[in-house]
Amino acid sequence: MVELVDATGKTNEAYLKSPEFHEAKSPYCLEREWIATRLAQDLGLPCARVVPVEVTPELVQMASAIYDHTPIKTESGPTLAQRLVSGPKLLIGSVSLGPGWSEWSQAMSVRDVQLEMATGIYFFDTMIQNWDRVIPNPNLLIKNDTYGMIDQEESFVEAAGTDAERAITPKPWKEGGVVNDVGEINEHPLWRGIKLNRKASFDKSVQRWKSLPTTKVLGYANEPVFDEWSRHVANKIIEYLLEAVDNIDAVHMQVEANRCN
Repeated sequence: MVELVDATGKTNEAYLKSPEFHEAKSPYCLEREWIATRLAQDLGLPCARVVPVEVTPELVQMASAIYDHTPIKTESGPTLAQRLVSGPKLLIGSVSLGPGWSEWSQAMSVRDVQLEMATGIYFFDTMIQNWDRVIPNPNLLIKNDTYGMIDQEESFVEAAGTDAERAITPKPWKEGGVVNDVGEINEHPLWRGIKLNRKASFDKSVQRWKSLPTTKVLGYANEPVFDEWSRHVANKIIEYLLEAVDNIDAVHMQVEANRCN
């Protein structure tokens, strides 16, 4: 976590993200996180805000002074400062949602007042192939009746994943492509509460997706951050998104079929 100061002097706590910070992290986690967050915001979903953070000499020096003898995740390996130097020169800062939030747990049911947002989050994760928001790793915060979404950097498997990941992660509009409704590892944290509530409807979520202007979606890949990251991968993600919207009714049908099982 770092403290960021914007142009107005306001400070925000944020979590730095880099493909260098975790051994198993996707090399394109920044591209995936950035576009997924922009999309979530345009769909009206409660996603943590992201901002670009430049890796400055001062940041590296601070990391070296504080964490020079603290390897990341493993008992040995590069220090945080070394990973900052070897990684991208522009990172993502995922802005903290603030105090009072707790991680979602299986003891929390989906209440009627939460239902519209819950269906929106579930359908969003299904459409963008975000198989990293699952019961064992919910990446979902809750405060009273409000949800907070974090960590979308493993989304868009078809566009930015490995061949091995694509082999086991079908496009959601293909037959049998919606697979986040079953399994100890694969089930989405909100699915059970949605499935069991007869009032749940995905109609508004589908309409929001259909109402997204194509120019808005295309614009995600044209943002300045991709001067530093991979614009090629960003364009592949956009191609996937446009194809997903074209096939959204097929995704909706599969989700509804899963509710009957």
